[in-house]
Amino acid sequence: MINEPESPNPDPGSPRRGLEDAMEFAPKAPIVSGEWLEALAVRVKLHRTEWRVIAIVLSSPDPVTASSLAKRFHLDYGLVKRVVRELIRWNILERTREGLRFQPDHTRWGPPRPREAA
Repeated sequence: MINEPESPNPDPGSPRRGLEDAMEFAPKAPIVSGEWLEALAVRVKLHRTEWRVIAIVLSSPDPVTASSLAKRFHLDYGLVKRVVRELIRWNILERTREGLRFQPDHTRWGPPRPREAA
């Protein structure tokens, strides 16, 4: 970790960047134990796009949508939607009215149950 000297913000109305901005989001962002994330990394084989989706959802102070993720990643909306659906099926993400949220209860993570034949 590089320690950079703090520089005072000369204009309080100007936007700040970097770590200071991320620290502002911490109170609203879900707190997820590092052990749970390690378990997720070990238990579930995720692809790069799935990890990217989880990272953005975790770091966002507010719920995000598949559409906003597709725009952010410059990826096809259909691809992002499929990735999101799969993460929801595995109970890693949950869909809310506002958008997508990370499901921090690691006991719920796992493969979807097979559909019963009717």
